[in-house]
This record gives sequence, C-alpha cells and structure tokens, in this order.
Amino acid sequence: PQYGSGTGNATGTGGNTGNTGNDTDSDTSSDTTASGTDTGTGISIGTNYILGGPTLVQDIPGYTRIYGADRYATNLALRQTLSFNNEAIYTADGNTLVDALTGSVLAAKTHSAIVLTPNNDPTGTDFGNITPETKAYGFGGAK
Repeated sequence: PQYGSGTGNATGTGGNTGNTGNDTDSDTSSDTTASGTDTGTGISIGTNYILGGPTLVQDIPGYTRIYGADRYATNLALRQTLSFNNEAIYTADGNTLVDALTGSVLAAKTHSAIVLTPNNDPTGTDFGNITPETKAYGFGGAK
C-alpha cells in the first residue's frame, strides 16, 4: 500500500513503523506486535505512531497521529504524549533541525526529550515535566 512520500513526517514508535522516504511500504515486520510496556522507555509496545500532520503521510489504520499546528507544537504534543526520563532534557534549534537530528541518538540513549526552540531561544518555550533537578543541555553552537 502507498503510505506517503517525502520527508517532513516520521512514522513509528513501538513495534511497527511506516515509511516516509519511499512511495511504498517497505516495512517487512509483522503487523502483529507484542503487548505491554517497555520498562526502559514507558512506551506501550505495539502502539504505533505517525509523527506530524497529514500533509505527507495519510492516516494509517492502527496508528495514532501526534502533531500540532507547527513543528514546535508537534514537538510539545510528542513530549506530552510519550514518557521521557526527566533527569536530562536537551534543547535544539527548531529552525534548522540539524542539531536535533544529530542529538537524537544521545536523547534516545538516555530516554530524554529534545525540546525545539525557535532560534535557540528558550524564552516562552514549554519544557514540560521538568524538576529543579533536571539537567538541561543544548545542542548546537553559535551561528
């Protein structure tokens, strides 16, 4: 089946992921996934997500869409929907996304969220469920 093309949305979390880079679904995993919760991430196993709006990836039965009015609202919705470790939180410039992309490996390893900020300016940004003990780190440098 044709699930979409282009790059602007990402699909997948849990057992089965969609495809945003090609015109056809090249996912060879089973549509049946285990049930339960991954104790390391708090993500429900067998829950599938489409990240981003319906412009490039149409709705897919069995997937839950997470998106907002723009990339910052989508980022906030993602952080509100999924569970993250709040010992550390990362920030990255939401305009270019390069730092967020490269930093995603570290964030995934620590089960931490990346907060997108416009122009690397956290003023007015909703950081979610952080505590005074949460360590904040920024990806990227001066322009």
